[in-house]
Amino acid sequence: MPDTAQLYSLTRDKLFGLFQTSDKGLSSESAKSLLTKFGPNKLTAKKRQSALSMYFEQFKNTLTIILIISAFLILFVYQFGEKDPSDLIEAGLILGIVFMITVLGFVQEFKAEKAIESLKKLLAFKAKVRRDGHEYEIDVAELVPGDIVIIEEGTKVPSDIRLLEVFSLRVNEASLTGESAPVSKTSQELTGSRQIADQTNMLFAGTNITSGRAIGLVIATGNNTEIGKIARDVANTEEEQTPIQVRLEKIGKIIGFWIVGICVLVFVFIFFFARDFQGLTTLNKIIHSFIAAVALAVAAIPEGLPAVVTISLALGTQRMLRKKALVRKLSSVETLGSTDVICSDKTGTFTKGEMTVRKIYFDGKMYEVSGTGYETKGEFSQDKKKIDPAKFFKLLETGVYCNNASIAGGKILGDPTEASLLVSAEKAGLKHEGDRVSEIPFSSERKIMSVVVKKDGKYFVYTKGAPEIVLEHCGISAADKKKVLGINKELSDQALRNLGFAYKELSASEYEKQVNDEKKIESELTFL
Repeated sequence: MPDTAQLYSLTRDKLFGLFQTSDKGLSSESAKSLLTKFGPNKLTAKKRQSALSMYFEQFKNTLTIILIISAFLILFVYQFGEKDPSDLIEAGLILGIVFMITVLGFVQEFKAEKAIESLKKLLAFKAKVRRDGHEYEIDVAELVPGDIVIIEEGTKVPSDIRLLEVFSLRVNEASLTGESAPVSKTSQELTGSRQIADQTNMLFAGTNITSGRAIGLVIATGNNTEIGKIARDVANTEEEQTPIQVRLEKIGKIIGFWIVGICVLVFVFIFFFARDFQGLTTLNKIIHSFIAAVALAVAAIPEGLPAVVTISLALGTQRMLRKKALVRKLSSVETLGSTDVICSDKTGTFTKGEMTVRKIYFDGKMYEVSGTGYETKGEFSQDKKKIDPAKFFKLLETGVYCNNASIAGGKILGDPTEASLLVSAEKAGLKHEGDRVSEIPFSSERKIMSVVVKKDGKYFVYTKGAPEIVLEHCGISAADKKKVLGINKELSDQALRNLGFAYKELSASEYEKQVNDEKKIESELTFL
């Protein structure tokens, strides 16, 4: 496979030469040969642990081993001692505790593994490729370096790709870089040494297309992708004991050491100084002394400790599961509970990939919006008093029309920020009608997006984007502009991402005059 280090700097012709492909894509024969050479486009999974080995893993702690030994020692006492029936009951209880905690741990981990396997199956998806000059839809596992792929809005990037043609493409790269804001992409060659986040003419496996479309060249698949390299490093990481495992191991060794030491002293003391042993043979003395020492050892072992720990961790795991957090190993619950400091990147965020409209500034007043994620349940309020959102329907309407995201069957497709605007309109019960007749797309240079919608024989221009840029396209006084920018800074200081909205109404004749002039279309807007 060609070195992918600086493919972002190569021209289109050099890329085609390096990967022996063209605009028409690979031939079917070449694709088959390359698939044999590079293997399927999927990450190599670690060898799955069998259910039996997963169960025996539960015995790998000192306290459990001590419990098993104590049960057999009790049976030894019963066999060679006074044959007290309570000994059999106690041995049975200890073995029952061992069985319970090992089965509980096994069931939890087995269920987690099954759930993870199910999630992996859900991730299987298709890719649109160009081969032999025709477009086909194939399993992503069949992609090979040199394939020409067509990327569309709402899809997941199937491999590492060098972009050849770009049409208003924006990508959410949070899964790779941790940055939640969608990134605008280009097909232009780049110069110099660039980090992943700065390679704007590249797409990386596992990221999501939020808007636009593109055509690109597959440069790496499977474990050779950037996400594959991370997975490979993670797979090679040695598994360390969790804090509770370390502590229980330490407690087990301490208990074991002291019990053995004291029992040896008791054995010696009884063997040499017990008065009741007068006249017994040496062998009988040894047996009776050993039984007494074993009885002491069994009494000193905390049989309930492993059970209490396992049940507590299982309850914690179930509570996390109710919060949609899947825990593979019981001990991981305590590890999270032992965390004192969490280190994150410069944004200080953990990206969920969701955005929610929280505040609306309209007509000089601030309004709050309740609800979480993409749930369409929520209320609008001012000073904690519920209000009717009809007064700012035009603003919400702008967010709906000036939007390329969609909600289908409860699933969000497209940019998370645009999706949040659709949800806020749903919360308000906004009904919108009209047909989009044109669009001036967003770009990282313009920082705004506009659409023209035809309704009832009239034309409406809706614009959204960076507040300071939108203001430049509006007829607004210097004082009002200063006030709005002050509110913008105030909201930014609260770690909110802000959008400005504007619109204007045009008659059919006015639209005909401006339709081919983007500057006029986006001029003299009313700031919302």
